[in-house]
Amino acid sequence: MNKSAKPLSYPSFPSKMLHLAIIIAGLAGFTLGAHIAFLVGFDYSLGKGYHAYIQSHGHIQLIGWVGLFIMSVSLYFMPRLGHFKIEITKRVKYISFFITIGILLKYIFHSALPYYTHVSWTSTITFLTLLSSVCIFIGILIYLSIVLQIANGMKNQLKDPTKDIRLLFIIMILGWILYGSAHFILSAILHINSQTILLPNWNLFMVDIFIYWIILPICFGVGLRAIPLFMRLPSIQWNTLYFSKIYFAVVLIYFGLKLGYQFIDNGQLLLPYLNILGFIKNMTILWFVYQLDVIIKLKVPWTDTQKEEWIPHKKESRKHYPDYGEFGHFEWLIKSAFIWLVFAALLDAYLNIALLLHIPTELSKDGIRHAILLGFTTPLIMGMGVRMVPGMTGALRLKNPGTVLWIAVLVNGAAISRVLPMILPSNILDMIPNGYEIIMPLFGVSGILGVAAIWLFYFTMNPVLKGKRLPLPKSI
Repeated sequence: MNKSAKPLSYPSFPSKMLHLAIIIAGLAGFTLGAHIAFLVGFDYSLGKGYHAYIQSHGHIQLIGWVGLFIMSVSLYFMPRLGHFKIEITKRVKYISFFITIGILLKYIFHSALPYYTHVSWTSTITFLTLLSSVCIFIGILIYLSIVLQIANGMKNQLKDPTKDIRLLFIIMILGWILYGSAHFILSAILHINSQTILLPNWNLFMVDIFIYWIILPICFGVGLRAIPLFMRLPSIQWNTLYFSKIYFAVVLIYFGLKLGYQFIDNGQLLLPYLNILGFIKNMTILWFVYQLDVIIKLKVPWTDTQKEEWIPHKKESRKHYPDYGEFGHFEWLIKSAFIWLVFAALLDAYLNIALLLHIPTELSKDGIRHAILLGFTTPLIMGMGVRMVPGMTGALRLKNPGTVLWIAVLVNGAAISRVLPMILPSNILDMIPNGYEIIMPLFGVSGILGVAAIWLFYFTMNPVLKGKRLPLPKSI
């Protein structure tokens, strides 16, 4: 045995990875989305790069913003959940390196691809776009090597099915494998066929994989453990393992049917079953939100079920919350996120019923995706970030908690102005004087609000990510 080897410990929070996620979102993801929205909203020429911009924006947001946040939090959370000590410092650096290179190549070369039509340029740029997918997939595989090592060493939690969320992490692992490999295959097809964009239908399929196999499972898993504590919700008394199995079965069959629809000759015969499974999927999501009781708080909070006698303190915590305001109004972000999730699930359920019963509808999946990604995922990341990360880094609190309220206002303003124009039916817009002239500029400014929100979030989180204990704000 090497006596000089340091004993294993729980990994520290990868602050640089989260810092990188916010920078990528602020410089590339949100700004590219703002550019696209401004062109559309104010009726400017979209140019040859429009569709490539959309795909680059989506991929950068999913991997660079959402993905790196999920990785950073899970690499801190999972070892402690599983009581598993592990050394991951070098691998975290490799993850950040490969994903940053991949995002940079994607941002530059996929966006530029439509403007270089000469065969020599096209071959080089498509190859660099393919290389970006390779780098990102390598980063994903390194991350999964850590997650699988932790999962293998987790202590058995089957004795308490209310706390067993391992299946949700398994779904997430499968989601990363599916997304990374699908993006690589689509990028290889783009290079081989000298295309300017990834195959559109398969690209959207890949985005849905990320939503339902990565985002929602990790939100369910971490949310079940952390959100009830942070927001004084009811303790989890229902069988989370059983819920995980139902969710896994539903999404597995649902995406299996979607694959069958794409591949078999008479794929349209699967559409009724696809819409039925889609409806069940949305009902499963709604049931989870209801059980969590995060929006209206109809049930008795976990603090009221404690047997210990209440002891008065010199300073009381905020009403309905166990903090003193040192994290700002983080609940505005978390509650609004779940309101958006309920809204998106209801819209999607209606679309499933409409398609199943052949009811005419103008509702599109694109508006629903934005409701989930911009309305649910981004506020939830920001809300969990300002509430959870200070404790993980040792800062313990925010330096400027007052900014959190404005982050909530800006990001929800961005979501409303982005989603509303995408879901409002034409007959309603026709009833409003100058309806289209009003609604499209609203869409145009949505990206500007999003950029303002992400940079205010950066300003709020930057002192926290330095890892030094912050003094209690004077306002508290």
